Amino acid sequence: MGSGVLNVNKFIQEYAEDGKPTFTEGHTFKMIIPIPAMEEVVKDIEGAIEGVSKGVKEKLVILLRAIASNEGNRAPDYKEATGLAGSSLERYLKQLKDSGLIEFRGEASQTGGYFLTKKPKENLK
Repeated sequence: MGSGVLNVNKFIQEYAEDGKPTFTEGHTFKMIIPIPAMEEVVKDIEGAIEGVSKGVKEKLVILLRAIASNEGNRAPDYKEATGLAGSSLERYLKQLKDSGLIEFRGEASQTGGYFLTKKPKENLK
């Protein structure tokens, strides 16, 4: 166990009073830190995109978090940040756009980028 894991457990109360981090070991190490405002965004996803599996919802949340952290980037940037496959990433971007949670701004895919819409931004305040 590294110092990062120890620090997460030590300081989690500053970010999520009742939250508990989740650590998953496997082919890759995964850590989930519950942030209350992001939980509202997850509810937005669940309400806006019906009929998708839990696994797809988790990937949509990963992508939405990446966009929230780095608005204005293009799909290749989010592919690198999330580790999602290119074809899946494009499908998830379309689902988030169709649900009204993100929007593409710009005149071309080479010069524009993805941004959160008003609704998820209000929940992140």
